[in-house]
Amino acid sequence: MLPRSKRLTSSQVKTVFAKGRKFFSPLFTFLFVKNHNNETKLAVIVPKKVSKKKVERSRLKRRLSATVEELLPLFPAVWGVYIIKKEMRDATPEELKKEVRKQLSKTQPK
Repeated sequence: MLPRSKRLTSSQVKTVFAKGRKFFSPLFTFLFVKNHNNETKLAVIVPKKVSKKKVERSRLKRRLSATVEELLPLFPAVWGVYIIKKEMRDATPEELKKEVRKQLSKTQPK
């Protein structure tokens, strides 16, 4: 689980949905807004469309959160929201880490 200081509030998530840019991956969609406060805050959303079972949605959320937390020092200053897709249920941890790294390269400032 991400530390509370690194999680977005619901009003910040709404801002990201309204103004954010999107990155699409086979495993997730990543919406982000550049943040000028030099802080990274993230949220993970697992729609009921992915699984009706709360246990499975929580497991997917924990898997992605653990991967993101591991790579957190590499993140630029952004507010970001991960929206998990059904395909993530069958992904290995290595595939997940590879996709997050690919997403990171797209969000880095040029």
